[in-house]
Amino acid sequence: DPLRIIRALRFALILNLEIENKSLKSIKNNFSEINNLTKTKIEKEIQKVKNKKVKNILFEIINNPKSLDKYFK
Repeated sequence: DPLRIIRALRFALILNLEIENKSLKSIKNNFSEINNLTKTKIEKEIQKVKNKKVKNILFEIINNPKSLDKYFK
């Protein structure tokens, strides 16, 4: 579910959590599903982030999935 991908990333970034390898692989394999979400749904998830740095990282990942490797290993 693409919304769960964004939420998983959001919570991991906000709470400074690692994403287990199996989950991260699944996120990477299914990341293109985010394109099926409306812009409004994506914007709502980003707006829930209060920390500007985290918000920018989440925005970067959504716009460039390859940047996942920069923040999650």
